[in-house]
Amino acid sequence: LYDAAFDADIWVFYDFVSVFQHPKAEGSHERISFDKAMRNMHLMYAHECTLTFRIETLTPDDLWEAMKLNLEDLVPVWDDSSRTLKPKPLTELKPNKNEYRVRGWCMAEVEWSSLRRVNAQHQRIDRLKSDKEKSDGVEDGLNGRVPKTPEDFRDAMFSAKFTWRSDEENVIKLQNKIFHEKVTECEHLELEGLPISEILALSHVLPYYRCLQSMKLKTFRCGEAEATAFGKALASSQVEKLEVHNNDSESSKFLVKAIAEALKTNMSIRHINLEGNDIRAEGAQALAEALKINESVTEIKLGYSHILNEGAKALAEALRTNESIRDINLQRNCIRTDGNKETLKTNHPGTTIGLPAGAKGRMGNQQIPGREPFEAPVRLKALAEALKTNSIARDIDLTGDSIGAKGAEAIAQALKTNTSVTDLNMKLNRIGPEGAKALAHALEMNMFVGVINMEHNDIGTEGAKALA
Repeated sequence: LYDAAFDADIWVFYDFVSVFQHPKAEGSHERISFDKAMRNMHLMYAHECTLTFRIETLTPDDLWEAMKLNLEDLVPVWDDSSRTLKPKPLTELKPNKNEYRVRGWCMAEVEWSSLRRVNAQHQRIDRLKSDKEKSDGVEDGLNGRVPKTPEDFRDAMFSAKFTWRSDEENVIKLQNKIFHEKVTECEHLELEGLPISEILALSHVLPYYRCLQSMKLKTFRCGEAEATAFGKALASSQVEKLEVHNNDSESSKFLVKAIAEALKTNMSIRHINLEGNDIRAEGAQALAEALKINESVTEIKLGYSHILNEGAKALAEALRTNESIRDINLQRNCIRTDGNKETLKTNHPGTTIGLPAGAKGRMGNQQIPGREPFEAPVRLKALAEALKTNSIARDIDLTGDSIGAKGAEAIAQALKTNTSVTDLNMKLNRIGPEGAKALAHALEMNMFVGVINMEHNDIGTEGAKALA
């Protein structure tokens, strides 16, 4: 069996009815073997290269009753009187009706499986039944888990059900050991599908992630109380990169406000990605207030967040005093022309702003019905002026902005004095031969740009010769 399994791509371990529940004599070969397995059992559940799929529902009563009618179906079980295994019909056995979630060993296995860096590697795959699960948001497929703290796990063990109560302390000690091995050394955490109760659990366990550098939250539910608790934990964390993507606007609103509050005291977070969270103007305003105080965040992405003009103006006001932000992306936020101008006008030199109309090439220059597209010349004029004195920006990506020849000329003028830009992407901008000539002339003076992308710009033979 070992030889056959060694070369297999996938190994499947079924953990159920695997060990007969009977006393094991101290010093016996079985006891020694069992104890060794106990000390390393968590590897099956917590290893970063394994997956856990759990089934919590018990055998349905109708199926159990039907099986009892067939007296020829015998189950081998431990028989105390004969001190050996003995086949018995189901009618002589007492069913274990304890729910999966209250069984001590099952609880431990769930916790071990929740200790992986990516919680999606642990999934419940059977149907959901209880009203408690539905109230937690599990009916929407949110069955993600985060690990309990050792203290919370110990408290849960006091009411857990064990076949042998003596297992309780061993399970608690083993969980404590595994928890600290995994959590305290984790640097990158990806969590998705968290119901309300698990957001609260995350706030409890986050302080234990002492080496955590990045955290990604995706698809969750939370109320104001849970979000506030998470924000308080985040405020004192060492996380440098935070990414949040959610499809529930109410939950996103609560969490973004909590994140904003955390940013007023947190000095470790550098990069924030909140794209696609529908935070509206209210969320942007909360973040803006935080950015007036925060001195650590250098990049923030708020694309597809419906912040509207009010949100853009609040951020613009914050950027008057904030000196750490170097990259802020506001693409596809239904901001009118005047809102975008205000943002660019108030931003200090050195900051790159991605705005609707195709920032970074995504969505091209598609217009939102009922909204004015932000005019490329206005955006490029501000960017070009900033580049004349900026000594921080290295990469400039204007893909798909359709800046035309005039826009290219503005960038070219800036490159004559800029000494920091090394990579310039001008793809899909319709700059034509005249724009290409302007850039070529600038590059004769600029000794720093090493990479320039001019694809799909209709520069013709004349423009190509100038750049050659």
